[in-house]
Amino acid sequence: MSVDNEIYDRHADTWWSEDGFLHLLKTAVNPARFGYFKRVLTQTLRRDPEGRSVLDVGCGGGILAEEFARLGCQVTGVDPSAPSLAAAQQHAAQEGLAITYRQSAGERLPFPADAFDVICCCDVLEHVADVSAVLAEIARVLTPGGVFFYDTINRTGKSKLVAIKLMQEWSWSRIMPPGLHDWDLFIKPEELAASLRQAGLDPRELVGMVPGIHPLGLIKAVWDWKTGKISFGELGRRVRFKESEDTSISFLGYALKGSSRPGHEHRSGGAGEDAERHPDHAGETGGQAPGGAGKDRGDGGGEPEAAIARNAQAEPAEEEPGHHARGEADGGRCETRAAVTDMGGADGRRQQAGSEARQEAEPGAARPGAAAPQAGEEDEAESGGARGRAAG
Repeated sequence: MSVDNEIYDRHADTWWSEDGFLHLLKTAVNPARFGYFKRVLTQTLRRDPEGRSVLDVGCGGGILAEEFARLGCQVTGVDPSAPSLAAAQQHAAQEGLAITYRQSAGERLPFPADAFDVICCCDVLEHVADVSAVLAEIARVLTPGGVFFYDTINRTGKSKLVAIKLMQEWSWSRIMPPGLHDWDLFIKPEELAASLRQAGLDPRELVGMVPGIHPLGLIKAVWDWKTGKISFGELGRRVRFKESEDTSISFLGYALKGSSRPGHEHRSGGAGEDAERHPDHAGETGGQAPGGAGKDRGDGGGEPEAAIARNAQAEPAEEEPGHHARGEADGGRCETRAAVTDMGGADGRRQQAGSEARQEAEPGAARPGAAAPQAGEEDEAESGGARGRAAG
């Protein structure tokens, strides 16, 4: 089965409609994931969001882009779906939010290097054929020390049952259109961690995301929707996902852009070495944000001494014929799927090395500012918003 990414063209009018299935992302998934992103940015990393340049890759109808804009960030969203961008642009105008939307695929981002302080890519990676190409582009346009937020779906037997069979294929439980997801394109956490490091991004934390409702309550909510008693929006509010140690269905996390070359995996030494690689840990100065002047941030912020990897309930490895070679993705978004290698031992080595030396980091050097994408480039889409991806 291949992914039908044209679903986001055909259903673009449902991003902000209570009765549309894409609205599930706003009511069911957005509260948990944006809450996590905001907490990491403002509390874990202690970075002031005001004036930060943020890029939302695969922004769909703009449901996540608008959340960052309300924090005071200067937000740009990109997506291949012109109808979704039109829906995003229209809604942002209605809300009085200044968000720039441009039509682009994640494999070819139309921005200079080191252009954004924060990049998010949600409900996207499980829809592309070449995850490595997307991550390489994200790393290219992210500033040194910048933050990359993501979420995606794990490739496990449990995710196949829930995201494919129950939600997409079986008529009695189906709430998503066929072709929305392809289980072979789902990504295991260790595969994603290896691809992040290969791109020059340092994975810091990974948490699970699960429905915040009892299975029996979920069945009743789906039944109420199928019998016309509630809307998609209300279904999402009842299901409303939450953070969890269970990563067996979906997971989210963040990574930082370090100073190492792509493909060169570092092994963490002490806290001083880590602060040198990521000057944002101790303090930072601002830069040029897309569409606006640079600002001095100096907001400080200590990083956690070690990444917190919560991968309880990891499943044993299973034989999955064909998952290393992923074919063409619909909608012309990507060309080929790069093989993803399992690097499960790398995290153990990093944790062991990181525990051997703990010392106070000197205040870090100021971070270079972000370069401003040109607001008037010819490839700016007349339509706004971009493609978010339905989680499960």
